Amino acid sequence: MTTLSDVAKKASVSKMTVSRVINHPQQVTPELRKIVEKAMEQLNYHPNSIASALAHNRTNVVKLVILEDIDTTEPYYMNLLFGIAKGLSKKTLRNSISHRQECWRRRRLYYNWWASNGCRMVRSIR
Repeated sequence: MTTLSDVAKKASVSKMTVSRVINHPQQVTPELRKIVEKAMEQLNYHPNSIASALAHNRTNVVKLVILEDIDTTEPYYMNLLFGIAKGLSKKTLRNSISHRQECWRRRRLYYNWWASNGCRMVRSIR
């Protein structure tokens, strides 16, 4: 697996420069960005989402929990879930969908668990 250090070495730049190209490309000159992006492409480098989550204390995963007993194969719900996934992908977020049939009163337990695991916002649909 290619690391950020490998990319930095290939592009003859510092690891900080590679990190800036990935996280804050506006802080890097277009010429330098092209060099780093070319090295990333040649090495088939993809940022490690687990390492990023640990470093930033967030996962960029949006958890959608379906608390009601609904038929998710119905066109309305399928379109709703597809629309949510499409909107999240435009923001470079990933989605995780769960179906919870447990009692609605237990939602606070789930909210607390998600919050302690780096979830920034919880919304429920019922």
